[in-house]
Amino acid sequence: MNQLIITSIDSKELVELIEKAVAKSIMKNSFTEPLNKKSNIEYLTKQEAIKFLSISRPTFDKLRKNGKLKEIKLGGRVLFDKTDIIEFVEKSKTSLWK
Repeated sequence: MNQLIITSIDSKELVELIEKAVAKSIMKNSFTEPLNKKSNIEYLTKQEAIKFLSISRPTFDKLRKNGKLKEIKLGGRVLFDKTDIIEFVEKSKTSLWK
């Protein structure tokens, strides 16, 4: 392994360098190796998820803030698992009729 000697870098710069390296590694590997055992995982951006659900941005943000819609952060990008969104909709349908 190559040795790296850091002499004049503050802790904030070091954290930024590490975050960038980790994000780069995640982005490199995230679309070739599944994050879990689901097959055919499809991720949506926030805008795609809003369009898919046919709801307003404030409603989407409220659902996200309340933990109803789980986000996945990959290399600075926030994505949503389409299967999770569909499951949320199905649960919401059944809870309305109870």
